[in-house]
Amino acid sequence: MSSREWGALRPEDVSQWITFERGNADWRYESANKTSMAAKQAEGVAGLWNRLAQYDLALLADEVGMGKTMQALGVMALLWKQNPDAKVLVMAPNRDICTHWIREYRGFLREHYKEVDHLVRNLADGGPVHEPQLCKRLPDLQEAVSSGAGHFYLTTIHSLSGLLPSDLKVSDDKQRLAERTAREINREILRALDGAGFDLVIIDEAHYFRKAGGGSQRVGAARGFFGSGNKRLAERALLLTATPSHSSLADVPAIFSYFTDFDRDVDLQDAPELLRKHAVRRLRMMEGAADDSGQRRFHNKYSYRHERALPADFGDDLSAELFFALYQKKLVEDAAVSGNNRRFMYGYLEGFESVGVTDPTDNQDSENNDDQVAADSYTTAPDTQVLQALTREYHRRFSRYPAHPKYDKLLQQCVPQEIFSTGPDLHEHKHLIFVRRIPSVREITQRVNEAYDELLANRIVKALGVPRPATVLKDWRAKGWSRRFFTEFVAPTGKLTAEEREQLSAEDEDLLEQGVTDEEKLSSRIADLFVVKRGRFARTDATNVRLRFRKPESLFSLFMEPASDYFNGEYTAFRRKQVGERTRDSFSDVALATRLQLHDRLTSDSEAEHVAGADTQRYESPLPTAWGMMFDLLPEAEQALLRQWRAQDLGILENLGNYLKTGFLYASPVMVELYCWFTQFNRKKSSGNAQTSYRAFIQHVRRELPSSLMFQYFVNAIRTFEPLCEKITDHRLADWEKPWAELTSLQNPAWFASGETSNRQRLILGFNSPFYPNVLVATSVFQEGVNLHLQCRKVHHYGIAWTPGDNEQRVGRVDRLFGCVNNRLQQQENTELAIHYPYLNRSFDQEQVASFIRMKHDVEGKMDACRHHDTDRQIDLANAVEGWEDFLRRPDQSNTVADPYPADLDPAQCPAFDYQPVQSASSEELTNYLRGQLHEISRLHGHDFYRLEHSEQHPAAQFLLEATLPQSQRRQPIVAELRYSSELSSLVSGTVYYLSLISPLATRAALNANHQEGLTRATRRFKAQREEFPLVKLALDKDKANSHFYLTARVDLPLFALGDGHKMLSGQEIEQAYRQLYEFADRMEIRLFAHEQDLQKDDLEIELSQDNDEAPSVEDESIPTVRLRRGWRREKTPHGPVVLTEVYLTRSEFSAVRALRFDGRDSVPDKLAMLSLNNGVPLLQFYPSGNHRAVQLAFPHGDIQEGELQLLTRWLEHVSSNVATRSTSVVLEPV
Repeated sequence: MSSREWGALRPEDVSQWITFERGNADWRYESANKTSMAAKQAEGVAGLWNRLAQYDLALLADEVGMGKTMQALGVMALLWKQNPDAKVLVMAPNRDICTHWIREYRGFLREHYKEVDHLVRNLADGGPVHEPQLCKRLPDLQEAVSSGAGHFYLTTIHSLSGLLPSDLKVSDDKQRLAERTAREINREILRALDGAGFDLVIIDEAHYFRKAGGGSQRVGAARGFFGSGNKRLAERALLLTATPSHSSLADVPAIFSYFTDFDRDVDLQDAPELLRKHAVRRLRMMEGAADDSGQRRFHNKYSYRHERALPADFGDDLSAELFFALYQKKLVEDAAVSGNNRRFMYGYLEGFESVGVTDPTDNQDSENNDDQVAADSYTTAPDTQVLQALTREYHRRFSRYPAHPKYDKLLQQCVPQEIFSTGPDLHEHKHLIFVRRIPSVREITQRVNEAYDELLANRIVKALGVPRPATVLKDWRAKGWSRRFFTEFVAPTGKLTAEEREQLSAEDEDLLEQGVTDEEKLSSRIADLFVVKRGRFARTDATNVRLRFRKPESLFSLFMEPASDYFNGEYTAFRRKQVGERTRDSFSDVALATRLQLHDRLTSDSEAEHVAGADTQRYESPLPTAWGMMFDLLPEAEQALLRQWRAQDLGILENLGNYLKTGFLYASPVMVELYCWFTQFNRKKSSGNAQTSYRAFIQHVRRELPSSLMFQYFVNAIRTFEPLCEKITDHRLADWEKPWAELTSLQNPAWFASGETSNRQRLILGFNSPFYPNVLVATSVFQEGVNLHLQCRKVHHYGIAWTPGDNEQRVGRVDRLFGCVNNRLQQQENTELAIHYPYLNRSFDQEQVASFIRMKHDVEGKMDACRHHDTDRQIDLANAVEGWEDFLRRPDQSNTVADPYPADLDPAQCPAFDYQPVQSASSEELTNYLRGQLHEISRLHGHDFYRLEHSEQHPAAQFLLEATLPQSQRRQPIVAELRYSSELSSLVSGTVYYLSLISPLATRAALNANHQEGLTRATRRFKAQREEFPLVKLALDKDKANSHFYLTARVDLPLFALGDGHKMLSGQEIEQAYRQLYEFADRMEIRLFAHEQDLQKDDLEIELSQDNDEAPSVEDESIPTVRLRRGWRREKTPHGPVVLTEVYLTRSEFSAVRALRFDGRDSVPDKLAMLSLNNGVPLLQFYPSGNHRAVQLAFPHGDIQEGELQLLTRWLEHVSSNVATRSTSVVLEPV
């Protein structure tokens, strides 16, 4: 059977390799237990696979939030397990969703794919065999595929709308031109893939292709790009959408027409039959609390969704009510608005959302300014001119704009009456608001921030204890909570001592230019008080307090640190350093150094400085932190999580500490709470030194903490930290050295997402965290493909959706598995997902909402079953809906629905043969092969051999050999690492690792202390040795400056993983490389340090274990050597013959290679950049050669095989021709 043929797959087979219970490798599918989501996902993978096998096309139409991405990844993984060379393309609406796919892919491999098999997960680090490559534009995709260095590509649906230059986008012939351009890209991709195309294309949010006709650029480009007949882009297509009949059943054949060949007259297609044949659609069931018998209950959406209509009245504002009465009269009279039949498009009247005060600066960005978004979000409407004319006249007469009660009704729901209390859970403050009119996001954002400012200002004035607080509040409010009024009348900035001025000096990144920017008009003015700016009133009392809690030179910065043991431990020491004529104390950064001693490592120059050049001083008595004081207050579940993370990896707790500190000081009202505590304490404090003040502050705060906002945020952050890191952001759980920079820009209680928002990923992170924004206002850019579910259970349709399908997509952003709603259902049965529809009472707006609710109720069941037809997007005033509130959904446990298109197929519809995975060497077999070879080499030379325990600094290291040179008795430790580069491996069939033999030479400090010229001298020493030791390269790892592995000597050898391919790397070849390496490394060490240094294994801080087990017996098989290709030559060396080849690059050619592959400053000289490339680019050696830059590849002559020679040749050509894959990883070789 060919690896390209797809055999039949059962859910039981799927669960042999994939678990759908996160982290539970023992999970197995049981046909008797089909209720669980894990079982449904296993069935989904099998069902999709079998449909693809039989029909080349499958549709996964599971309800929103059921893990469609996870099931598609399961199909991808099993495809690679069957065919390791398969090429896969994922197409998602935009870059944010593509990034989400990449995050889910990595999480799927880490938590769900069970084994390291060299087909899907690699042995070196457990990461992907096939590194994803994100291509922003279709020409980028064409280039990446043509390079031949990849198997997994992602691009955006939006890229189909960006093929034409701007001058042609307005052409009447734009569709034909786009189709022709896309067809050429299709032709080039097919040529690069030998005419076969991708093995699988996955289309996320496939309803974007529901328009089969029309004159849009996207339609033409899609036709040309996906191709037809024998020019089809992919052999098989997997389509994902929760709403396949998004607008009507006609959407189904329209979508399918892009990916399969049938009559283009889509209206004649039998949509239900297409669905029965190709579709898998199940309805979401959320696991809830257990019943009295201990059995878990399961809930469909109708059992917890609660829709409410929120009428907004004018109250006593007669002028505003008359304004809207006149507005509605004008609508009926204006033929341009109503036409001749008094029918209106849903949501398409501006007056339903605002009073017509527009902001011309709000535009869509390039990624979202296409026909889809333009249809769903708009800046102007048919009534815009009518509304603006009336508004101008109203403002002329009354000197104010008319009130819009719908805003006020929304604010009542979204802004709490009190935030500084032990009231409802923090997630109750999270609200997701959808609008239709683009400027509405700004208006609502501004109003919510103003309402929050009222709450925050009240708290500040109360804490300051100013005389006549009500008057101060009134006057400050009248000044718009201005910075100047705060500084002059509310909290004048006290005089700072010289020491305090130095401690609280602001860094460049703290300083913002004064002046009202466009975004500052919408921002919280109270949050702005805590930001250091340039110019007059640059500092406020609030900025000085925040700096006290931030700057390491201030003792109060200790308050924000994790406990010394990450539980409730206190700190006993700080450090004092002489800087010129002054002494400088250091507190929070010394606390970090103290904690890092628990990690048993110092990881960067900054931490090393705390050990050298400073005097340790003892506190008068141990000092606690906020973390330490709150630990004993934590519920048992959160304490258990902290204990679990400490046992798992201390980096998780350090990362959590950075996350909390950033969130507290920048992205939450906790900063206001801290300011109030400090202000209250400071008013009462007596004179004394810094330690006395700190202890007094601790005593003041200790009473406040149990009922504080800080404690609530602490609990919630711990509870949701792991899913946030793994599902929402690219910030890995234990990556504590990466700052939480996104949170520093989330200082506002409310913010918006529209086409103009440049960095929407930070909003997704913030909204899924307990931190700001509490209120997220969005247009359709957040309607699909975005997860906003970790903290939120309240959705507001301020502007109603186009269709019930759009409405379902909106609600689906929070109605998802493993989110806030799901977690609450597991705790209490009466949990609700609140869905609100605010409207203007006794107006067209009410008629619109009423008509939509009635229509939605009528089609929801049909939409669930994919049976509904065209949706009427209009309201007809001649058919007003009576009793429409009865059609709002209320929790109904009795509303049970069956899955419309289950995953299972009749066996007669499945392939006649079973799924067959490729056989590969087991991880144990591969490791034992290397162990046996290296053990035998060490025995032959009389050298020591050790196994390495897992090391964070050397995660790929497996063995250590310590050579003893017979004449000098000097030692030379050599670490054997098994590494992997997806870019390298993808150039040939199968999976290829490389064995790196590495001999450490010097830390940066040792190198520079011994030689002023440092690395320059090292490169000169190496040049003289290159001909004698051609297999060895000198490499520099700038991330290990404090390690002896900063400068290393290294040899790389390829290792093929599939079948018996690993045996091509013979013991003879490894032994020759090993001998060259230890001879060269010892000679280089002597020349650098003149016998002053003789590194040994005990100097390396690596945990070793003596290998006393009997090493597996390995014998080199006799394999004939192949003839060398053109360009290769054989050379004799004192340590055995080698084969080698090289290319010479001009300076400009090398500059291009360097730009792609060197992660460093432009000012770094080429000689040093080449040393870094020797570390980052496997197998190849870069070195200067006169006016050129040489790229050399050498290999032991031994018994080099055709597969090895082919790989080496292609790799050299690939790198030297300046081709680089668009890997989503910064590092070329995963560490």
